[in-house]
Amino acid sequence: AFYIDELVFPDVVLKGEERGDDVWFGFASPDLTGEVALPGGELMSIDLAHVRLPVAEAEAAMIKGIELDLDGDPISVEVGRALPRAEVNVARLDLGEDPFGAWRFVIDPSEDEVVFSPFSADVNGVHITQSRLVWDLARNVTSFEGAIDLDDLAETLPKWDYAPSLHTEAARLEVDSKWEGSPANVSLLGISGELRFTGENGRFADVQTGQGGLRIMSLLNLSTVLSRIGGDFSDVRGSGITFKSLDAPVFLDRGLLEFRDRLVMDSTASNFEIGGRVHLDSGELDNELIVTLPVSDSLPWYSAYLALANPLLGLGVLVGERVLRKPIQQ
Repeated sequence: AFYIDELVFPDVVLKGEERGDDVWFGFASPDLTGEVALPGGELMSIDLAHVRLPVAEAEAAMIKGIELDLDGDPISVEVGRALPRAEVNVARLDLGEDPFGAWRFVIDPSEDEVVFSPFSADVNGVHITQSRLVWDLARNVTSFEGAIDLDDLAETLPKWDYAPSLHTEAARLEVDSKWEGSPANVSLLGISGELRFTGENGRFADVQTGQGGLRIMSLLNLSTVLSRIGGDFSDVRGSGITFKSLDAPVFLDRGLLEFRDRLVMDSTASNFEIGGRVHLDSGELDNELIVTLPVSDSLPWYSAYLALANPLLGLGVLVGERVLRKPIQQ
């Protein structure tokens, strides 16, 4: 067996070589395959083709996005202070039986902090590129700054145990945030900072977000919102609200999501703006919604035009209000 602190990898075939100050060794097992190079006085290289880490059921659920209150940070500051300067490439990471993507970063430790930069990852439809992760060991606070590109959210959200409530042709999340503890201690309700979500050519699907859904999606599921207003928006809703572009700059503060600037969604038929705040822990909403609806067969503005252009043709329309009253009320 091969031991790394409390980690145990059984049935490892190990081979190595030493030439002067340079040391190299490789290993192969069902749970750990790769090689490590320690060139004398230079950057250590850790290149893993596959690594499987044991994970408790509760931790696996937290990783998938379910809100849990776990006791303690999974990584201590002492581990951070012991990290070497190294370039790390993990081609395939498994957490228990669940695949958790590929990871690439450079570890640059100093006395009071560890910098992981450039930091990149590809995991379950989420692509982090050329980002910067800093672990402040003195305060035990982690900060992240970078961009996250997302595959079609209809396919990505279920991989994180969320309902497929949104389809996107392109989506990106720009993040400048921090949280208490180590990099592994990140959770949705613990993050503070600024985020900006942008999406292109998408559609909100009509799904039940109460089970396995992001609470904020119930706010953004505008098809449901419009149905509660009580008007006839069937020509706008269709099979779900579609949009050409969506821009949502928000501020997160440990479970409170606030729209500092309104979310703006340019739909193929209408425009929507959302402001206010969302309490992610309780699901409480305090928002305003502005909807700009299109001119359609249900709202015949040509009748008013006729009344002005040709009073004789429009007289019956204006006197009776039989055409305009109901659509305008809607």
